Amino acid sequence: MKTIILICDIGSQKRDYDRFGINILKKNFNVIYLDCTKWLQPNFYKSRAEKDYNFKEKIVIKNFTHLENILNKEKKNKVLGVIDLIGISQKHDDIRNFIKKKNIKLIYILNSELDKKLNLYQKILFYIYKKNKFQAILRRLFKVSKKNYNLNDPDILLLNGENGKKLIHSSQQFIDLCHFDYEIYLKEKKKKKKNIKKNYALFLDQYLPFHSGQNYIGNIKKNLDFLNYYKNLEIFFKKFEEKYNLEVIIAAHPRSDYKTNNLLAKKRKFFINQTPKLIKYSKIVFTHTSNALNYAVLFKKPIFFLTLDNYRNMDVFRPEFLSNHFKTFCFHMEKKIYFPKKNKLFTFNNIIYEKYKKDFLVTKKFKGNSFWKEFSKKII
Repeated sequence: MKTIILICDIGSQKRDYDRFGINILKKNFNVIYLDCTKWLQPNFYKSRAEKDYNFKEKIVIKNFTHLENILNKEKKNKVLGVIDLIGISQKHDDIRNFIKKKNIKLIYILNSELDKKLNLYQKILFYIYKKNKFQAILRRLFKVSKKNYNLNDPDILLLNGENGKKLIHSSQQFIDLCHFDYEIYLKEKKKKKKNIKKNYALFLDQYLPFHSGQNYIGNIKKNLDFLNYYKNLEIFFKKFEEKYNLEVIIAAHPRSDYKTNNLLAKKRKFFINQTPKLIKYSKIVFTHTSNALNYAVLFKKPIFFLTLDNYRNMDVFRPEFLSNHFKTFCFHMEKKIYFPKKNKLFTFNNIIYEKYKKDFLVTKKFKGNSFWKEFSKKII
């Protein structure tokens, strides 16, 4: 039996076990899951809210020597490849170089995204609020480029949409697949309709500013006043409800802990790990920049966006960028809000949705219903 190795530094929660298809892959391959989180991302490891999930395929990597020992034990003619789920730094590049020197194929899931462009004013504000702005200025002055993932490193790219084909090198293999969200959407779409008695609007929560992923990302300045943030959020919810006579409920972020951190209004309903279903039955969806907006596109739900001064500068003006792309609204929570008529807000541009789906959520040649089942067929 051939071996597939997954290497990650984002933890090993139950949802990682599911989304990385361990249960599916082990039916066809010997699977090894190398969890480097504690070693490569110690701050993220300490601050994460979720508990680790233990499974027999998992090995917790202590250091580079430990990693070398594990990989050296594997016969290279038996290893189909290493699925690269780790971050970006010199240490990460050293790991990739070691894998490639062993002539083991590097496999990368290419989740390409909308390419945002900032105007001059936005660029200036971004540098002012940037956590490492001094280093960023030095890079500009001395032409030292910021480290990004080198798409020339992987031997095989797993594509989530047609947009990824623009980024492929001629010597690389690629497999036409889909976004993980698309697979979840197909499963949710088949489920029978629940008896939903009450209409609602849905806020896609990102657990700001406590999301432990901020430590992982590393360049987001934690300058949000959380009390003020949740106060403004609740004021917006109430104004929206008064205007449109529609209750706002919350799809809580998987890493959130609102039972311990009682930040939401006492009567405000929130649900965790139910986002696709909640979007499916909602009347309208709104967020700052949550990736769960993919489900809103797939279920053909109207979307709008929320921003505020500090968040706007932290996330590179992405709420405004997304609202412009989807031809919808972006409301600034700290300013006076002028709500449009319902027929203008509760609508979507189907042409834009279909193009986004084709470019970023599913490739033309993907005919299956499971990312990892299709991968298992095509990688052999």
